[in-house]
Amino acid sequence: MIGYSCLIWVSMLTTTAHATDQALSGGIGPYHGGLGISYTHSPVVGLGLQVGAGLNGIAGGVRWQPTWMSGGYAQTGIARSGNGGYHPNMVVGGKWNLGSSDVFLDANGGVAVSLGGAWWPVWDVGVGVGF
Repeated sequence: MIGYSCLIWVSMLTTTAHATDQALSGGIGPYHGGLGISYTHSPVVGLGLQVGAGLNGIAGGVRWQPTWMSGGYAQTGIARSGNGGYHPNMVVGGKWNLGSSDVFLDANGGVAVSLGGAWWPVWDVGVGVGF
């Protein structure tokens, strides 16, 4: 019964709430691969995927960006941080339009942790364009 309810909910979410928002940004921080670029794709309203590559490696994450947060989001993923290794992290951030609805500033901050218990602050800042 619970499985069918979840299946119905997911199918409604994916069939009635297509977003197909995409963005490309350049910036600095783990999700931009150090100094590099990042691509964000939101196939469903409120959910997105972000990948980045730059001079210090690659990164990937899943973003939760509900409409009621007015540009805010929470994201979790894997990125190079701390001691130079790839570690899971959690960040919160925001997106602000710069003059038009397509050009934006994106900034976030949070924490990365290692399996050994060490942790490091992480942050990203980027300027991009949505399409």
